[in-house]
Amino acid sequence: MSKYVPELRGDYIKSVTIGELATHTSGLLLPTDHPPWPNDSFTLQQFVDMLNAWTPQSGERPGKQRINTHAGYVLLQLALERRYRRPISALIEDRILKPLGMNQTFFPERGPDKRAIMVPELLNRAVQGYADTGMAIGPPGDQQSYYDFPGTGQMFSSARDLAIFMAACLDGKAIDPQLRQSLADDAA
Repeated sequence: MSKYVPELRGDYIKSVTIGELATHTSGLLLPTDHPPWPNDSFTLQQFVDMLNAWTPQSGERPGKQRINTHAGYVLLQLALERRYRRPISALIEDRILKPLGMNQTFFPERGPDKRAIMVPELLNRAVQGYADTGMAIGPPGDQQSYYDFPGTGQMFSSARDLAIFMAACLDGKAIDPQLRQSLADDAA
């Protein structure tokens, strides 16, 4: 990981691979990955500082178990952008969306009100998140990210595109061969 994110200093976090981040087997679990959710937002530097300050539980090591981690996916985004020198939205569009014909999926910019910048027709159709109490979180199009730097917003998609993506994940044949090989090389 330190090859792509050299500002990481901890021995554990530097040893995590891109493949482990992609499969949620990095072992990374920041306090921001579970309730109570933070009210503040974090800059890229603050995110890196949190990663450097983090220590795993005793006996934890990369690849040991699956832990759903928002911070892991943000770190994955950062590592991939730096590795390929392109924004994550462009990488996903070129390597996943276009090859699969997913033309109703996009990454809108985040406006100053933290909502997606979309045409009103799409914004009115956007599904919003819900809290564990069942209450809606924010207005439709709310980006719901506490990491406040490019690439950490949300992706919006249609049910049709989600079905295409699910089918591709199940058969594995539609995955970009170069991306599959990169993940395999990184895991090794």
